[in-house]
Amino acid sequence: MDLMMVKDVMLGKNGKTILTGPLLLESFSRRSEVEKAFGERVLVSNDAGKRLFVPVSGVSVSQAMSGNWQVSIAIDYPENMHKIALDSLVSS
Repeated sequence: MDLMMVKDVMLGKNGKTILTGPLLLESFSRRSEVEKAFGERVLVSNDAGKRLFVPVSGVSVSQAMSGNWQVSIAIDYPENMHKIALDSLVSS
């Protein structure tokens, strides 16, 4: 299931990688449901086209003034891998 689209990638505290972008889930009523959908690991794409599962260590959900939902997730992304591709999908 596609969860979000990556629009920004940042390095966070303790070596975590932070992915931010629009939420693609449509049927949810609480933030906790979104957090649960991301689970313990997600599938991400790097700029070389390879997809791999990475552990999720945090999820933050917010609603923009436009009404669109944004999500940021903290992941443990291996340092020896290519960069995460922008405009790629994060899936469960």
